[in-house]
Amino acid sequence: MNSLIDKAYQNLNILNELKEDEVLTGNHFDISKQDEYVQPDNIRALETSLYFTFHQIYLSFNDTQFPPKKVYIMLDDSICNLYENKNFRTLMKNDKGLLELVEDIDTKLSVIGDINYFYSPIYPLLSGMSSLRHVLSFMFKNATYTLNQLHINKTCDETSEDESSDEEKSCECSKETKEEEKEEEKDAETCESNPNLVYEEEEEKDIKKSE
Repeated sequence: MNSLIDKAYQNLNILNELKEDEVLTGNHFDISKQDEYVQPDNIRALETSLYFTFHQIYLSFNDTQFPPKKVYIMLDDSICNLYENKNFRTLMKNDKGLLELVEDIDTKLSVIGDINYFYSPIYPLLSGMSSLRHVLSFMFKNATYTLNQLHINKTCDETSEDESSDEEKSCECSKETKEEEKEEEKDAETCESNPNLVYEEEEEKDIKKSE
């Protein structure tokens, strides 16, 4: 898991073990307990930490290493602990924004519970189907990756063969060109662009002289 979801679960563990007379404080997404009740200077910091904790887990609900129903129960117990905590109840009574935040978190958790049928008799069946779906999805992703790699390797092999064939053709053309150049050099040495034509002209001259 990444560091943000780790931090969210650390906060959730604190909320899940929160006692009735304990005091909560928040700072930079971290939730902690303090020994004595002190009116917080900035309730918004605690609000931000609570919002981060629950929504981070909501957004990654089915992607964590914990069973979804276990996570749901931890979240539900944590919200109950907040309502039952004396100091936190005082904060919600004095700050309407904090109360609305907790009620919104509680409402969203109820929706998650209804969607996943956690307390329904058919939940074990749905859970098994969900696990099978994850397994099949994992297998499909692996198969797709393997096929893509095979296609890439095949394409690379074909490209290599084409390059080799082009190199062979190039070598053959180079040899033919060199042979033609050698013949031209020989002709240049005898100053004969067409030796056969020269010999024919000399024979014609000899015939005329003899006549």
